[in-house]
Amino acid sequence: MDAIVKKLEEYRTRNNVPKREMAAIIGVSKTTYYDWLNGKTIKKISVLERIQQILEEENNGTERDNVSKSLQ
Repeated sequence: MDAIVKKLEEYRTRNNVPKREMAAIIGVSKTTYYDWLNGKTIKKISVLERIQQILEEENNGTERDNVSKSLQ
């Protein structure tokens, strides 16, 4: 598991976000997310930017509910 996926998993676990929901928040399929966890695929730049945004929102004190609003 690479450093980015590790940070994302830490975020997901800390905020009790199911894996399928985390995939939706990022904007990838559940299969793609699981492939990342297993080191099978490479992330696109646009997806990396979305991950960065999610992690920065948490660092700025944004609650999970606000991140989940990005699904709407």
